[in-house]
Amino acid sequence: MTEHRQSDLRQASGPRSCAARTASGQKLLKNGKNYSGPACAASQPNEQSSLDTADFRIDFASKQVTRDGQLVRLTPTQWHIVEVLVHNSGRLVTYEQILREVWGPSYGKETNYLRVFMTQIRQKLEPDHTRPRYFITEPGIGFRFEPNEADSSLATQ
Repeated sequence: MTEHRQSDLRQASGPRSCAARTASGQKLLKNGKNYSGPACAASQPNEQSSLDTADFRIDFASKQVTRDGQLVRLTPTQWHIVEVLVHNSGRLVTYEQILREVWGPSYGKETNYLRVFMTQIRQKLEPDHTRPRYFITEPGIGFRFEPNEADSSLATQ
């Protein structure tokens, strides 16, 4: 794996990295380049500390996911994708938005990255990863996180 690719995988989430990507985006704008900006969902004030579904629980404070009472190990990149989608629950998040939020402003067309990571996330969290219930693909556009209407609840609002 190249050093550049390793640094992409190690990229931290949170306010510091989002601020850095926003600053990079502002530099691009000053240089006359097109940049729509990162979603920065992870750096926005977190109104919820956890989210419960019928199949798993996401604890944002500890950055942990449990399923059937067992801790589910997510890589930093998987966690960041889940975090972006859950913080935009019920809303379509385009491939480009996710790529720029997770990998940085120079990414936007590498949808193959997302396909691989979404498959891994679904295998870990979906009750039947071949028929996603929570992490829905909108073909050609992006993804959306859909918690169950009846059983999703925010532990802390």
